[in-house]
Amino acid sequence: DVSFQKTATSTDHGKTLQWYRDLDSGLEHPLIASGYPDAERDALNQYLRAQALNTLAARRECLAALPADKRAALQYRVTITPTLLDDHYASFHLHEENSCGAPYAADSGITYSLAAGRGVELEDLFWPNDGTPQPLDDSPAAQTLREQRAQWLHDTLQRRAPQAMQGYPYQPRHYLYPYFYLVPEGIYIGPLLPARAAAHAHPAGSVIPAAIVAEHPGMLGKAALP
Repeated sequence: DVSFQKTATSTDHGKTLQWYRDLDSGLEHPLIASGYPDAERDALNQYLRAQALNTLAARRECLAALPADKRAALQYRVTITPTLLDDHYASFHLHEENSCGAPYAADSGITYSLAAGRGVELEDLFWPNDGTPQPLDDSPAAQTLREQRAQWLHDTLQRRAPQAMQGYPYQPRHYLYPYFYLVPEGIYIGPLLPARAAAHAHPAGSVIPAAIVAEHPGMLGKAALP
C-alpha cells in the first residue's frame, strides 16, 4: 500500500540519484540511477528503499499513537543528504523533525559498504580502542569499550575541531552512542544529545580526519577504508 512517485534527479560525487516521494506522507528518499555496476547498484538501492520503508513505518506508528483530531496536523520530515558516494561506500546524513507528541528533532547517518553488501557500524571502520576490533553489543564488556571510545572521541574532537565543540558543553557520555557518516575528509562523528539540545546535535566540522582513521582501522581492516 506504499506508492512512490519519481520527482527530481541530482548528481552527487559523480553518481546520479533519482528521488522518490511517498504520495501519502510527502517523505522523499533517493535511489541510485547510475554510477555503480548494476549488481552493486541494485543491492544498494534495496538498502536505501528498506531505510525509506522503515521511516514510513515509524511515521505510521506516530500517527496511530496520536488522537484522531491531531493526525491531520502531524509534521514529519526527514531530510537526506548524500555525504560520500564513491566506489566503496555510500553515506548519507539524515535530519528528522516531527511533532509526535512534543516537537522532536534528531540527526543520524547511514553508511553502506559496496564490498560487504550491507550497512556498516562505526566499529566496522574505526576502532580507537586497544585490542582487536569487535562488534559492540549490550554486554558489560562492550559498555566499557564504548566508554573508552567515547572519551577518545570527545578528547580528540576537542583538539581537532575546537570551534565545533564550543557551542554546547559536550561531555564524553554524549559519544557513547554516536552517529556517523563518511565525508571526503574522513568520518563525521555526531553526539547523542537530549531532545532539548537537538539544535546542537550536528556541530559543523566534527570530523575525525582520514589520516587518523587509518591509524585505527575497524573490523573491515585498513584496506577497506575509503
